[in-house]
Amino acid sequence: MAYSERYAWLRIERKFRPWLNDEEMDMVRSVRDYMQEKVKPRVWDLEGAHHDRDWDSAWNTFVQFGADLARLGYLQAGIPESYGGLGLSLPCQLAMGEEIGRVDGSFSSLINKANWVSGPIFRSPNEVLKKLMVEKLCKGDFYTGAVCFTEPQGGVNIEDITQRGRAALVTAIQKGNEYVINGQKIFPGPSGPAEVFQREGSKGHIGYLVVANTEPDRDKRTWESIGLFYVPPDAEGLSFSQPYQKMGCTLDRNCEINFDDVCIPKEYRVGGPGLDAALFYSVILAGSRIGIAARMTGGTVGLFEKALDQSGVREIEGRPLREYSLWAAVLGEMASRIVASRASYFYAAHTVMNPAVYGNFWDQDGPHGICSGAKEEASRNFRWVGDRTMEIFGAQGYMCEFGVEKIIRDGEMGVLAPGGAQRDKLDAALCFFPRTWSGRADGLHRWRPPMP
Repeated sequence: MAYSERYAWLRIERKFRPWLNDEEMDMVRSVRDYMQEKVKPRVWDLEGAHHDRDWDSAWNTFVQFGADLARLGYLQAGIPESYGGLGLSLPCQLAMGEEIGRVDGSFSSLINKANWVSGPIFRSPNEVLKKLMVEKLCKGDFYTGAVCFTEPQGGVNIEDITQRGRAALVTAIQKGNEYVINGQKIFPGPSGPAEVFQREGSKGHIGYLVVANTEPDRDKRTWESIGLFYVPPDAEGLSFSQPYQKMGCTLDRNCEINFDDVCIPKEYRVGGPGLDAALFYSVILAGSRIGIAARMTGGTVGLFEKALDQSGVREIEGRPLREYSLWAAVLGEMASRIVASRASYFYAAHTVMNPAVYGNFWDQDGPHGICSGAKEEASRNFRWVGDRTMEIFGAQGYMCEFGVEKIIRDGEMGVLAPGGAQRDKLDAALCFFPRTWSGRADGLHRWRPPMP
């Protein structure tokens, strides 16, 4: 019996009906069914570079599944219909993310990477890059990609809206009809030589979206000098470290990336002065946080299902664990936390979709902070449910064969990226008052770029 038939409140009709129309429900259902029937039985085949498993084999498995989802339309979901995409609503995209996250956290992170690259481009007026993305993503082909902003010396400083781009050391200096990029990024993934990602069933790597500063003098930097640039995966001057060996999300390939006089056409700057900063802090950062909130909620549901099942067969004095009030209350709190996480990310989506009421997505005191708060809520609840699920399983919880430890390991990357729980909380606070590290309130910054 399928999981949704055993637990009525886990059926997608009860989870998502208030926010989705019939067409969107059908799309979510098709993704849910695929993940349940095809991917879930093979999640251990996706575990690359962990427990002596082979990354190449894991990536080949991922590409096979990714190609199927691309044909289902998943990579086109957020692309406007006018450009050949499906133009599905933000709530629909988040609901699909939850269903994918429920089955495998590493998979749910990676399957969205090409969309993370293309999302800001389709919110910009840059027709050159839009055409490039359409050619790659709107034909049912599967690509991966990466967004590069974290740097070795400052971690998430570049994500701090109050530092206004001053922390970035990677520079992109215009010389004639080109930008020349120099510096180093750390952790973006999947990353590596372009040929690593060229497999049967996949068109490979779509490229890198890089945050860099166009002003080399740190003291002269402003919002307008924050730049967002598209770098092809095989650009001359790109080099990569060996991938980091990680606790979880081992399917991802996270490297250090060196930019040594990487030259790109000036048309590969996504939006231009002012707009690039707005796109970075809204679509890339806040957008990723609300997406992670949905995927973390899915991971929490996956843990909850395991806890329900295990508590029904593990016994104390001949009675199932969940028939005792202590553990029944624990399961009830798990359910409550899932409802709270889901409500938080759908509320955040509502604020993004209604700027007349809640402010522009890129405003410092707008939905940016609400999306950050939704991710913090979902992350905190994921960890709490993970701890309680481990307690219900006992020693079996940290044994690979039972699947609990993998969900927890993979989920930690979602908790920590981008920026981690502390960054989420600091940005949520900006909804209520301006703050800076110096303690001097500069006042709220208002972007006025031409946002399509």
